[in-house]
Amino acid sequence: FQEALVHKGGGIGQAAGPAGNSYFDPVLEHNNVAKKYQGYCDDIFTNAALDFIKECGEQPFFLYLATNLPHFPLEVPDSLADPFRKMGLHEDNARTYGMMASIDYNVGRVLDLVKTQGIGQRTMIIFLSDNGPRHRRTKNDVYPGRWVSNLRGTKTSVYEGGIRVPFFVRWPEKIAAGKQITKVGTVIDIFPTVLDAANINADALQIDGQSLLPLWTGHKSESKDRYFFTQMMVGPTVFKYMHFAVRGPRYKLVSPHDDPHHLVYQPTDDELKETLANLELYDIENDPSERINLASRHPEIVDQMLLLYEDWYDEVTQERDAKGIQRIYLGHQQQPQVVLSRFDWGGPRVISKNNLGYWRVHTEPGVYEITMELPARESIGVVHLKYQEVHLSKAVEAGQKRLTFEKVSLPGGIGNLQAYLKSERLPEGPLFVEVKRTDL
Repeated sequence: FQEALVHKGGGIGQAAGPAGNSYFDPVLEHNNVAKKYQGYCDDIFTNAALDFIKECGEQPFFLYLATNLPHFPLEVPDSLADPFRKMGLHEDNARTYGMMASIDYNVGRVLDLVKTQGIGQRTMIIFLSDNGPRHRRTKNDVYPGRWVSNLRGTKTSVYEGGIRVPFFVRWPEKIAAGKQITKVGTVIDIFPTVLDAANINADALQIDGQSLLPLWTGHKSESKDRYFFTQMMVGPTVFKYMHFAVRGPRYKLVSPHDDPHHLVYQPTDDELKETLANLELYDIENDPSERINLASRHPEIVDQMLLLYEDWYDEVTQERDAKGIQRIYLGHQQQPQVVLSRFDWGGPRVISKNNLGYWRVHTEPGVYEITMELPARESIGVVHLKYQEVHLSKAVEAGQKRLTFEKVSLPGGIGNLQAYLKSERLPEGPLFVEVKRTDL
């Protein structure tokens, strides 16, 4: 993107962003420069989007407005949540619906501007969500009193409540209003659809999805059966047969797990056999709530869809390394300064208390300045920095918040960058590590 306004991590207030960051007056990054903004986050992002549209004028543009609502923490103006509190709703629901009211208002602002700019008829607008709602983390999650369209499961689940989302598209010049399409599509179809709409030939690209534009515009298209695969995992490691779903034109196969968020180790053969013996099959066309398990009635369909899953899994995982994660690039001339946070940690202690991890990195050889932001403590200690054959240490005073290693020569290649503080025998990690290459 030529123009970007973002928060760090999965949500405002998480470990990748500044400590204490809030939905109100947040610190955000505009084109890689951190700045404190005034107001509510959803309004700030929308204001930036509106400014961008105005600047583009008559020129074609692509705008991706990814609101961080609704999302925990449920921070929302009382003026938005109070109407739902007065209805007697659960507090979490009142706040969530207040956030949705904010989305409704701000999406309306975008639609209004597109209209007043005179480009409403020829502008394609797509609205969708990223996953279902979340409260607890089991397959039978219940958000107290929240409307979920009778769908089972929530976020982190492969039941429909976790992976099925609203999807609306508006393009008055090309698509008739009020049309409802029941044929299944998925997020991987958006890219080829947008390319198709922009008359961009993508034959040379290997694209997983297919254009939905013929469906939207009423033109004939190939109607062969499609199968969609969902594989959930915790952290970077994925386990075959565990917590997956296969969605076909009528049936859906589910690998059920009561607490999928704790699938953090390689299952034993006995656990895999038990999982495969208890696969669930639903007639999703007639039972979208996934209440009637048909696996015992149609074992042949189970086996057929399981084979499709196995072929798909083997194909998409053959290029993943054992850790299954993209390494963070350090020292590149296009991005000489990188801030590492606990949000990107790997390692076993990340799963336990989240007090220590390491960063899987790919480095360019060079000279670096490495600054650590340290957690609060009342004792002296020693800070360590390790990467490949490099091992540096420095003493740190009680209450000291930052420490810098200057003129650090790092070799090129791949490895695990470790940074930690020892004030007792068990080390703990820093809050942030800023890695800046200085010899470019």
